[in-house]
Amino acid sequence: MTNPARSGSVVPLGECSARESGGSIYGLFPAAQAAANGIEQGDELVLGYDGESNTVLMSPKTAVEPGHWAEDWI
Repeated sequence: MTNPARSGSVVPLGECSARESGGSIYGLFPAAQAAANGIEQGDELVLGYDGESNTVLMSPKTAVEPGHWAEDWI
């Protein structure tokens, strides 16, 4: 069986809510960047992992098709 984390596809990790702290969302990136990506305080976010690039991805839940959502809440 192929490990989905190594197949180049994004593996759903879970979801969370955006909370503002110190002028940024989770301290991950500046508020201006969050706004440019359509992320506002209180938004539901989905998290994913791309094994090919070893990158954790975050997106507003409304921008991701439900078939790509994970069942876990982080």
